[in-house]
Amino acid sequence: IYPVCSTNMSTKKIALGFACCSLLLAYTVNEINLHYLQKDGIKLRENQTVITNDDVSYLNPFKVFVQTGSIYKGEHDKYISLVRPPGYGIMYAAFAKISGFNNTLTCLKVFHLLLFGASVYCLFFIAFRVLKSRSMALISTGVYAILPFSMGFLYYTLTEAVTPALVICYVFFLLKASEAGIMKTKRRHY
Repeated sequence: IYPVCSTNMSTKKIALGFACCSLLLAYTVNEINLHYLQKDGIKLRENQTVITNDDVSYLNPFKVFVQTGSIYKGEHDKYISLVRPPGYGIMYAAFAKISGFNNTLTCLKVFHLLLFGASVYCLFFIAFRVLKSRSMALISTGVYAILPFSMGFLYYTLTEAVTPALVICYVFFLLKASEAGIMKTKRRHY
């Protein structure tokens, strides 16, 4: 049996080092992307994140809420203000409330990056458990950790920036809970 989070300290160090390297790579790639978008004249949201058509439905209702106390300004806005599930917008609003609107996008980017790094760490142990080989776990996690499909949305204000990482972390904690012998530990992981 290969536990999700091996007690072998060298395995944990390898996973942590791999996660830190992929975090640094994701940061570098996304900063270079922002630089070239600006250089090519593509408008960015406050020079921090890539603007998408979905920003209006994710960010505006909660910007209006923080400013006015309501998620819509008028009757017409009432029906178009929540065309998306509110989860990402609530996270945006929480960061706006904690850090102020001037720092919200920076906080979101840092959160996205840290969550991505944590998901690389978690995915390594999931792969280690499934594949029963440290080298195969590194290879399979490497596909996720260094290819653009997993880090490409980190500087967007979209659910795509957090959903893959949240699912990986969720599966990791479900597996940890299934291995726990003590009910209190099981519940904590669940």
